[in-house]
Amino acid sequence: MRKQDIPDLFQNEDIDLDFEVKLNGQAVSDVISAIFVVNDLSGALVFRYTLGTNLVFSDSIFTVKLKDTETSSLVGKYNYELWFKDSKEKDTIPFYGSLKFKSTFGRYS
Repeated sequence: MRKQDIPDLFQNEDIDLDFEVKLNGQAVSDVISAIFVVNDLSGALVFRYTLGTNLVFSDSIFTVKLKDTETSSLVGKYNYELWFKDSKEKDTIPFYGSLKFKSTFGRYS
């Protein structure tokens, strides 16, 4: 488990976050499910992605795809966790930390 704080995000922006996962120095390939959870500082759920459209896994890299419409109301600090389960049903949290969103004037389009 590794803490990774991501400080320079902007609201109203499409953002891809990549997390390369290695356990004991080895690339991870045996993923059967995963979730990416974001909570505000009070612990209330902001959003949760499961493996699929907004959370993809390929070649040991999880990519979280945040859409501008999902980040439009986010300003300030939020906490996140990335979880996955392997074929042996072992749950692992390879990354956790904070996301910090800065405000913008509005959407471009």
